[in-house]
Amino acid sequence: MSRLSGPRPELRIVSLRGARWLLRSLLFFALALVFVLLLFLFLLLNFFPGVLALVFPGRAALLHALTSFLLFHTHPSGEPDPSLEDLTFTRRLKEACEAVGVRMLDHLIVGSPTRWVSLKDRYGW
Repeated sequence: MSRLSGPRPELRIVSLRGARWLLRSLLFFALALVFVLLLFLFLLLNFFPGVLALVFPGRAALLHALTSFLLFHTHPSGEPDPSLEDLTFTRRLKEACEAVGVRMLDHLIVGSPTRWVSLKDRYGW
């Protein structure tokens, strides 16, 4: 029988001191985890600013003084046909970027390595 499949030790809190210790430990762990995640995001965005473009493409274009950008995303289903939300989002983003002089080159939707759709080719944007 392996150590992992054996009986689990029982956690018993028998005093207020034990409860405080447990809560303090859990809080410390949660704060340490949040700190590590924030540090990771800070380093990622400072050393790889292009990551910002994956989350906020229009804002990243403005922050980094880009004149144009290419937007893409995947459809995990493997079906690259654009949804109504894809079309609405693309139209609104394109209009907003054009208002400030940034050109969206295309919006690609990737379903699989061999199946993708270019909204510029399909809809003439």
